[in-house]
Amino acid sequence: MILNNLTKGVALAALTTTIGTFSTTAQAFDLYFDVYTGEKTGAYYNKICPAIKKEASKNGVELNCKTSAGSLDNLDKVLDKPSNFGLSQFDQFALKYSNKSNQTVYTPIHDDIGTECLFMVTNNKLISNFGDVVASAPYLNFILPPEKSGHAGTFKYLQSIDPDGLGKATKVSFASSTEDAITQTLTSKDNVTLFVQTADPKSALFTLVNKNKGHFVPVISKEVLAQVVKGTKVYRAQETAVSNPKWHKSGTKVITSCTPIMLFTGKSLKIQDPAQKTAHEKAIAKLTAIPAEKLRPQQGWFSKLWNNSKALSAKGVEGLVDTAEKAKKVTSPYLSKAKTATEPYVEKAK
Repeated sequence: MILNNLTKGVALAALTTTIGTFSTTAQAFDLYFDVYTGEKTGAYYNKICPAIKKEASKNGVELNCKTSAGSLDNLDKVLDKPSNFGLSQFDQFALKYSNKSNQTVYTPIHDDIGTECLFMVTNNKLISNFGDVVASAPYLNFILPPEKSGHAGTFKYLQSIDPDGLGKATKVSFASSTEDAITQTLTSKDNVTLFVQTADPKSALFTLVNKNKGHFVPVISKEVLAQVVKGTKVYRAQETAVSNPKWHKSGTKVITSCTPIMLFTGKSLKIQDPAQKTAHEKAIAKLTAIPAEKLRPQQGWFSKLWNNSKALSAKGVEGLVDTAEKAKKVTSPYLSKAKTATEPYVEKAK
């Protein structure tokens, strides 16, 4: 009898476990979605996604933060599976969205979580603004972070919106890492690099630039600031901190373009399974209803970043754009003449 009751108990426990598993699986199917972020050591994976996950859970949506190669990879993940969610630089979304076949694929949820800024670096003091870079594009060496990185994707987007300017750059190479790209760039005055990140003065990248005596070039031009996708400006001019104050001198600030950080997913219509489609629609509605400020990390270094970056006045933006435009007109003919004059000697040397 005791053995029989024990057997019944085991069977009942097994049944309860089975039911519990079924219930958990069903719940997970309704609420559980993957969010693709970036590298394991990056802010998207470590700071931004966990904050979104925490707030989403309070609203009945369970998210799982997953690593990836970056913004472009996240966009591809959603392209492959519409029920996936992802984080991306808005300019990378704009790059994908420029392909008409992709315009019916993505569903933007929030483009107001925060911003990442564009930092162009060189050690050539004669290059002081973006107009200098654009005019000199055919003659400069652009050493960028890895080809599949969001940094390289941003450079590609900047080329696509200004084919007669930065689009004329032909000497483009890719380093093994962002740190490597900065280190290589600062070995010659003919080199320029570009990276994209939050305005964190304690960043190892900023420290590397400052240590190697590089300087930042404002990425501001009328072409850059004119870009709008789905009613959202792709870039906004902001003043950002790139080094903290020290006892003997004040911190360094740079004015440059910044792009929103966005949360997105695929179109529910692309999901075949009716139950998953309904769950996806419900998740989109709940996440969209959450105020952006609740999706941002509320504590620690990331919450302080908003104090390190502020929007520039319209008058300030206009002044920078004018400076860049004048530099393009003055520098470009000069470089063309210089190139024409030196070509015979270069050929003779060869």
